[in-house]
Amino acid sequence: GRSTVHTGGFIAISSGEGTASSSGFITIRSLNAGTSGASGALSFSSGTSSAGNSGSLYVGSGAATGGRGGAVTVSVGSGTSGAGGAMTIQAGETTTGDSGGSIYLRPGSSGSGTAGAVYLYDGAGTQRVMVGPSTVSVSAAVLDIDASSSITINAGTSMTVHAPSGLSFEDTYVYGFEVSSGTVSSGSVTVNSMSGKVTSETTSLASGSSESWTLTNSRITTSSIVLVSTLTGCSLVSSAVPAAGSATVTVFNADGSACGSAYVLGFIVLNPYA
Repeated sequence: GRSTVHTGGFIAISSGEGTASSSGFITIRSLNAGTSGASGALSFSSGTSSAGNSGSLYVGSGAATGGRGGAVTVSVGSGTSGAGGAMTIQAGETTTGDSGGSIYLRPGSSGSGTAGAVYLYDGAGTQRVMVGPSTVSVSAAVLDIDASSSITINAGTSMTVHAPSGLSFEDTYVYGFEVSSGTVSSGSVTVNSMSGKVTSETTSLASGSSESWTLTNSRITTSSIVLVSTLTGCSLVSSAVPAAGSATVTVFNADGSACGSAYVLGFIVLNPYA
């Protein structure tokens, strides 16, 4: 009923109770259409509000004791012509400066086992996305991620990129390698980074002579490729022999005169896929 002062009347529809077995069920449906036209629509909606929130809409199954909660299925019927019917889930819009409504998809928790996951399937029934308690997996023939400004991917420990046919950066400027530096002292230097600069202890390496020193580096393994090159100083020929956690660097002065100052070498460590 209608009220001009207090809350309007309400309608409650319930099935019969079953004290020893299942309770009765309720079916709300429109009847089938005739030889032409569409079957009748069903509309479940709360009314508008002129001061305050509009009424909420709840759809759910009840709690269970000694079993599991009833499943809830929302589906679009099949058709024999045209595109399949669409399903739209849309949160509320606001005309104020506040944020629009959000959409939350949340699987069930577990008191002693593993929490549930969220799965997305394509039209053929193939799982494409899985969001689990500790894992997110995406499977597709082609995966396209496009951002108008930037993309950031962070891993707490390690990251693996695997592409048997190759990894292409196209014409992209690649930067941001791990870089550090150090100076040789008493025949060794410690620089724990994938690339870096090393300044020699020697300031007057004679022409035609060579010296060796140890680069201690936790990134280097016995199978690493350590590339070294001269950044400043005289004409030097250098090489590096890797070991577990270090490399022996040998430098030869190919100039016709002694180096007049300390030289600086650059290095980069390349590790094969394990």
